[in-house]
Amino acid sequence: MSHMIQVFSDENILDDNLEFRRVLQNGELETGIGSGLLMDCLTDFWNNFYASTTSGTTYKIPNLHHASQEEEWKAVARIVAFGWRRFKYLPIQLAPAFLYEALSVPSSTCSLMETFFNYISPTEKDALSEALNDFRSADMEELLTILSSHNCTIAPMEQNLLRLFEEIAHKELVQEPSFILKCWKPVLKSIGESLSDGVLDKILADLQPKARNVTKHIQFPKTMSPAESTTSHHLLRFVRELDQRELGLFLWFFTGCDLFLCKTLKVSFTDNMMTEISRRPVAHTRTCVLELATNYSTFSDFRSEFLSVLQSGIWVMDMV
Repeated sequence: MSHMIQVFSDENILDDNLEFRRVLQNGELETGIGSGLLMDCLTDFWNNFYASTTSGTTYKIPNLHHASQEEEWKAVARIVAFGWRRFKYLPIQLAPAFLYEALSVPSSTCSLMETFFNYISPTEKDALSEALNDFRSADMEELLTILSSHNCTIAPMEQNLLRLFEEIAHKELVQEPSFILKCWKPVLKSIGESLSDGVLDKILADLQPKARNVTKHIQFPKTMSPAESTTSHHLLRFVRELDQRELGLFLWFFTGCDLFLCKTLKVSFTDNMMTEISRRPVAHTRTCVLELATNYSTFSDFRSEFLSVLQSGIWVMDMV
């Protein structure tokens, strides 16, 4: 992440034709090149960014940090712009209210309170929702603890509760990241000018991985042997059973990106003489092609081996 920020600190970097190469931990250059590697680097950057530089659960907001000054935040904005221009990639885990503001796109559908309830933890969301619905039955100790954690100094009452929540939401989603927005908006303005709120809504929805959409876009060979047909059923069932995080990992492995960017996902089958030790799925991220063996005894074997690959987090790109 720090290397990406350092490179994109150059204010003219977006005018260049960028290509990435990656150095492995042993000091050797990874042989993978091209769009698959670029998307993989972007995905890796944003996952590190979410983990280290944001707060929130379903939706995230960037946090101020003494080590990140104006130059660093503008560099991150250029990474947003680079991802959009090159691949139509947007960091969809950022809260919609923040993203709309950063892109200078006015929204008639983006609710601050809805965003706030997806920003806080599910436990906090349940407690605040219960207090709004029935203040007299609310757990007052829990409510006060939650409000205090958001630096609220006003005693909650039935008459002022909704206003308190709205003020806290505004503080955390709008006021606190205002310096970051000030740095991002000049860089991203040109992108936002080509988008309306309805268009951006659809883009964000389409980028969100959904198992049903992914399975619809997986393409198998027109003619398959019985063993290949069985493996194809294993893959479709495997994808349908993935949770949201695992589905992102599956797309990341398959296409180099954990968003649903590549709409054509091709599957080919390899020689089934591979042993159980050497057997593994192989992804060609530039062309979005997944190679699978066909000698799996059961669906459980297929699922176990594929999950082991996804959860290992060690995917060295040796092909373009």
